[in-house]
Amino acid sequence: MLAQSFDKWMLAKFLIRRNHYTLQTHSPSCSQNQTPNCFQGLVSRGFAHYRFHKRVGKGNWNRYIERYTKPRGIENTQPIIFNYKASFKTAKNSAAYLWELPKRIAASTTANEIFSAWVLYRHKKKKLYHYILALRRLCDVKNVDISDWRFQLIAKKVIKKSRYFIDLPSVCYYLGKLKAASLIDKLSVALSEKIELYSANQLAKIARGFGYVVLHDKHLFSLLAKRFQAIIATASNESLIDVARAFGKCMVYNYKLLMTISLSMQNRIHNISLVEHVEPDQVATGAKHCMLNLSTTPAVVMDAPTLTQMVKLGTLNPIIIMFLAEGFALCKYQDLVILDWISQKLQGRLLKSLNSKEDNVNYEIPNPHLTTTVVGIFCKLKVNDVVLFETILDHVSTYPFDYPPKCIAEICKQLCVVLPKQIPSISEKFRICWNHICEHLHLLPPHELVNAAVFAYKTLPVNVKTKVLDDVCGLICNNGLEFHKAYDAPKLMETLSMHHNINDQAFQILTRDIYKVVRDFEPCDFARTARVLVRLINTTAMYQRKLKRKGIVNIKMVNMLSKYVIERCEEFDRYSYHCTARDLTLAGPPQDSILKHMWAYNRIPRGFQPPNFKNKVQTNSSVTDDQNSH
Repeated sequence: MLAQSFDKWMLAKFLIRRNHYTLQTHSPSCSQNQTPNCFQGLVSRGFAHYRFHKRVGKGNWNRYIERYTKPRGIENTQPIIFNYKASFKTAKNSAAYLWELPKRIAASTTANEIFSAWVLYRHKKKKLYHYILALRRLCDVKNVDISDWRFQLIAKKVIKKSRYFIDLPSVCYYLGKLKAASLIDKLSVALSEKIELYSANQLAKIARGFGYVVLHDKHLFSLLAKRFQAIIATASNESLIDVARAFGKCMVYNYKLLMTISLSMQNRIHNISLVEHVEPDQVATGAKHCMLNLSTTPAVVMDAPTLTQMVKLGTLNPIIIMFLAEGFALCKYQDLVILDWISQKLQGRLLKSLNSKEDNVNYEIPNPHLTTTVVGIFCKLKVNDVVLFETILDHVSTYPFDYPPKCIAEICKQLCVVLPKQIPSISEKFRICWNHICEHLHLLPPHELVNAAVFAYKTLPVNVKTKVLDDVCGLICNNGLEFHKAYDAPKLMETLSMHHNINDQAFQILTRDIYKVVRDFEPCDFARTARVLVRLINTTAMYQRKLKRKGIVNIKMVNMLSKYVIERCEEFDRYSYHCTARDLTLAGPPQDSILKHMWAYNRIPRGFQPPNFKNKVQTNSSVTDDQNSH
């Protein structure tokens, strides 16, 4: 009885203090606003913690384990305010991190040293400029591991304080150079809110940051384009280039913005030509009355700007006009006005250089990398300026030693598709270029070796072509193609397999490099690789997995490619997906589960289909068509 009364008393005390219990229903003798005498001292409006996690007076308490955590008192929640003043030395040591941290960051030469300096003062309250200094220094030293917990320590605070940065576009630019795509995505909200406050150069920094990580943010880019068009008159030439290139890299095709950038650049070139061609005697002399000066119009001779005027455009990068055209090429925007200017002026310089050889006059050779860039831009935009291409080929064949072998290989790879190789003069020039490339073939890096192999396959005779491709295959086997930079391994494999010039060792080397870049493949790369695998295997053992194949095959790569094709099936058109699935089936076939899943997305019921899956595949393909139509 005593235990039960104690239990009721404790429970009533707890409920009364929580204001969830009234005693009127249990004590009819009490008035409505009166509390019984037994609970007079227990009524309060504060919050009470019930200490025990089981009811008092019930059960066995022998094995009871205390879980109660005492709430923090006021002495733990209040800031420490000393009632005495610190000495000068103590206060200086306490605030020394404000200048010691920037010194340590500036003296760091590796990312690890920067992170160590930051962790040393991790418990100090940083200023915003500390984050800017750290990010800028990390961009300078390079080779930064963004998965490091110390970098995440910096990044977490940057995102938390993003609304307080005045120059948030610089933070976006630094994070872009560090390839921190997830962090830039989180910054997009704060950037969108303040987009109307940023200048043209700051907008260009935002675009460059997103361009580094190739992040497509449709909402932010629409706001950026609208704001940039409004203040494009205040933008520098470099900002125009950065915005055009960033939109191309991120695949945001805003042709209204690109047209505005083009018109702005044309106006600036036109103003330069006006200033350059004003003669001193054509300007009116000073008169006594100002009205006479205003009424006299100077005679200005209009002429097209020279290439030097076009590429300099003030004090910026001398090849900035080429960067603008390259940005337009990324966006597939054909600006024929700028392309025509580039064509005319480049032809003029090349012809002067060719004529100087006949007149025995020294003339400056145009930059070979500039010429290579121009050819790539014209071919990417499918602007076939045959006159320009013939002039470039004539200049390259005349001065082959003034061009690096990699530039000759890239130029000739582009030109051999456009210019007719049946004409003897053009064929002879291609032969001269190839002889120069062949002498330095062993010096070409992998991504340039692809251009040389494609050029040789498309231009040389069959007997010479086979020998050249054998030499390329031997270089692959001897050098191992050390993987320093991504290159078009599927294209090189396809070129070597055209005349069966690829051996097992070269195949394994190219397969290794395909594994490293498969995440960056386009649908055409998957189709090309699958087509090569079919060409290399022995088709008599097509569906007999137990038989030993005499040809070259890699079942692991077939399974890997099939999984990526399934994952990215929406990027393929109907016919390309059907052909890729067919080739992968013939090359393997892949595992049964992967094979069923891959053919379930096939949208062409006719043509080739694997055995034992015909009825099932047709049903799945019809279901897929219905889903796509909806």
